Amino acid sequence: MNNCSRQYFNVICANLITVGFTI
Repeated sequence: MNNCSRQYFNVICANLITVGFTI
């Protein structure tokens, strides 16, 4: 469960980084 939560958080971080690069 902790691993899943961490993976989900990692996806959010990657998404934010992608949005930052896109803008």
